[in-house]
Amino acid sequence: MMRFNQLLVLLLLSGCFACGTTAQHKDSTFVELDNDFYEKAWNIEVEGTAIAVDPLQQFYITTPDNQFLKFSPEGEQVFNYGDRLSGDIALVDVIDPFNIMLYYQEFENVVVLDRTLTVTGNIDLYQTEIPDIGCVGLSSDRTVWMYDPVELQLKRIGKAGAVIYESPPLFQLDGAAPTRMMERNGQVYLLVDSVGLYQFDLFGAFIRQIELDIRGDFNIRDEKVMWWNENGVHVFDLTTDRKSLLPLPIDKSLIIDLEVGKNGVYLLTENGVTFYSYKK
Repeated sequence: MMRFNQLLVLLLLSGCFACGTTAQHKDSTFVELDNDFYEKAWNIEVEGTAIAVDPLQQFYITTPDNQFLKFSPEGEQVFNYGDRLSGDIALVDVIDPFNIMLYYQEFENVVVLDRTLTVTGNIDLYQTEIPDIGCVGLSSDRTVWMYDPVELQLKRIGKAGAVIYESPPLFQLDGAAPTRMMERNGQVYLLVDSVGLYQFDLFGAFIRQIELDIRGDFNIRDEKVMWWNENGVHVFDLTTDRKSLLPLPIDKSLIIDLEVGKNGVYLLTENGVTFYSYKK
């Protein structure tokens, strides 16, 4: 099966990817494949509100009652985790399959899980006494990054809930309201909806602002920023600054959530999870 990076290169060279090109759908009442790109591989019935895919192509579903389910690449459920007392799962980060982050925003609590979804860490951000925490991300050393909107600082929180590092004030973010953050490849990215990404090093030094029209969630893998909307799946290459667009396999109105994997796209709908593989 063709890897995601290889597919991007081939499609870019062949002209199949084009910025501003919109996938066409004749009827939004049923699933219609774009046969130039995809073929339907499998479907499993599961009720969910969000989906995430890790680098091993294992995927995870957050359910309406805040169960967190793990599935094998073939779609077999293998583990589950649930904590109905902590409120809604606001954020998930599965970039490290052995250290998975769940953020319960209502109680300002971060839970770290291992590959079997067993709790290995619990970080209480309430102890920081920082108001309006809504933007957190897992660090590679299993501590937690967060953004302090009052002091305009990136802060790293240790397992005991204490601040173990804080950046200088980030005046670039004055007046902004970051909604999502993540650490990838030794750098930290903050998203401001409809403005774009702010890129920092691990010491909080500003690198650049990347103007991207992202509204909601996004992911970064293999130096590529990926997000989706009604126009398709957008890809921004951090090394070349090139933008690309992959069409959606079905009409956006049918999609609850979407994740891009190395070999295809995972769609969460009312019918469960459907995996569409890239054509060879």
